[in-house]
Amino acid sequence: IIPTSSSTSMSTMGTSSTPSPTPPVPGKIQNLALQRVNTTAVNITWNPPVSTAYIQSYEVLLQHRNGTQLDNVNLPAGSNLTYYLARNLVPYIPYTVFVSAINTDFVSGAAVSQDFFVQEGVPSVPPRNVTVTRINSTAIRVTWMKLSLEDARGIIVGYFISYQTVDSRTVSNTTTSYNMSSVVISDLRVGEKYGVTIACETEAGAGPASDIVYEPGVTLPTSSGSNAGYVAAGVIIILLSIGIILLIAVFVAIIMRKRYQKKFTPQVDSLGVETDQELLFYKSTNAFGNEQEDIVNIGHPIDISTNTLETKTEETETMEKIPEEPQYVNSSQLTSKDQHDTPGVSTYT
Repeated sequence: IIPTSSSTSMSTMGTSSTPSPTPPVPGKIQNLALQRVNTTAVNITWNPPVSTAYIQSYEVLLQHRNGTQLDNVNLPAGSNLTYYLARNLVPYIPYTVFVSAINTDFVSGAAVSQDFFVQEGVPSVPPRNVTVTRINSTAIRVTWMKLSLEDARGIIVGYFISYQTVDSRTVSNTTTSYNMSSVVISDLRVGEKYGVTIACETEAGAGPASDIVYEPGVTLPTSSGSNAGYVAAGVIIILLSIGIILLIAVFVAIIMRKRYQKKFTPQVDSLGVETDQELLFYKSTNAFGNEQEDIVNIGHPIDISTNTLETKTEETETMEKIPEEPQYVNSSQLTSKDQHDTPGVSTYT
């Protein structure tokens, strides 16, 4: 009888094998970087972990900041520098990329992430919930709520803070880093009260500033009192405008009246003829065969008295009726026919 232990030992010796070691969990990838290709694409690069043993691939996960997944790819490990080109992205929209190493047992290491934009813009809104608290006679604390990347529309590089006295005689500025949501402003003037505005900045520029917020204890003029000066100034401007318009209207009326009078008030000379009318004189032959001048008005209608025309006509007829002096010729110079055909001619011998 063979001892059980011996048989077992022999059986084990005949069929024994060395078990495979369990691969370690991959380390984090290194030097994750993004390079914009254009306004819709970005190139994602990284370096492998410190130890590359048992690493067979890399997982790249691309998603919106709201969690919507866009890409999820596995890239084989084969070089010390790997990359992935993300396409069909939208400007001013924040994205997040996650990259992790995977070993031969398909175990993923810790992911490294980074937020990015393919194209940045200025923030669309100012920081919210701004408060100002007095610390001592020369210092105040300012706090605010940081903007989301959706509102920032770009990677935040910092916050721009402007602070001033209530009477605005002193205005100063300071900036903070992108990850801060409060700051202490010191070296202020003793006895002065201050107000603060804040704006968020991206690489594309600064967005709108918040409304000015004063520290507690500041009493500002009421809106009606502060606007009284503007209302009075507005009334004065309106009255001056009306006065200028009336003066212009009167001036234009005077000019038009003078032109009207000049146009429709005839000027009559000593002969009774209107001198400011355009008249046309032309000659014609009357019923007696005598020439006379007729007057035609080619301008505005005028009233030339009948007496004037009759006087002119009578003068013309009187001049025509003046007897001509008899002409004397030597009868020896005329023929018998000339003596009978020539009226008004006396002959002498």
